Amino acid sequence: MMKRIGELKADLAKMTAWGRGLEHDKRLLQEENARLKAECQARQAENSVLAVECDSLKAEVERLTQLNATISLRYDATKSMLDGCAKEIEEMEAEVEGLMARIVELDDIRNGLIKAGNVMAERLMYQGYPKTVSAWEAAKKANA
Repeated sequence: MMKRIGELKADLAKMTAWGRGLEHDKRLLQEENARLKAECQARQAENSVLAVECDSLKAEVERLTQLNATISLRYDATKSMLDGCAKEIEEMEAEVEGLMARIVELDDIRNGLIKAGNVMAERLMYQGYPKTVSAWEAAKKANA
């Protein structure tokens, strides 16, 4: 029996030592668990900050998308207006070109009429109508 008691005491000492080892391991695991929990909480806090930033960026993307749509509409309207203006300018240029041709034509007619008037004035001068010639010269100066 003494032998058995000795064996049991030896077993008890071993178990106690083993239990102390387990307690030490338990404490190490608890410390690691606490460290991991703290890291998890820090990451969750980071995630919360990043989620807020992500929401802010999503809102900015939405705002810029709407702004882009508005600008696109304005661009299309402006381009359409400019295309209309360009067509109107082309039409006006064609009209101006026609008017310039008409001015040249009328200027040629005017010069022809002046030459004819000069010839007529010369003949009237020799036929005894000098007042008509001076009236003609005055009219030419007034319209020059």
